[in-house]
Amino acid sequence: MNNKRIKKISKTSIWIASILISLQSTLGMILGYFLAKKLSGEKTGEQGRLKSLGFNFGNYKLHFHHWFLGVAIFIASYFLDISFSSHPIFFGGIGGMVVHGVFDYHDWHKVIAKKNK
Repeated sequence: MNNKRIKKISKTSIWIASILISLQSTLGMILGYFLAKKLSGEKTGEQGRLKSLGFNFGNYKLHFHHWFLGVAIFIASYFLDISFSSHPIFFGGIGGMVVHGVFDYHDWHKVIAKKNK
């Protein structure tokens, strides 16, 4: 099975699981996915409507992909016990943002990269 087919099957299974869990989380996931798609660059490396968040460390650059920020929001909302974060639409929306970041960009795993000179 080629890589594109595996991604398509994986993305489809995430949507189906979301629907089975909750219609509210599914709605949030759809909204989060399309909002991330609208605000992000169309292709890997393109600047989106929102500026990317990154920091330089000597010869390296730390890039916070939006999937990474979504996971950080999940973790922070859990530990800080933020009340709105327990709503299924919130979790679905953040989940949609994470799904978009991981499945729509081939460099999703590159958080630390060496700077080009």
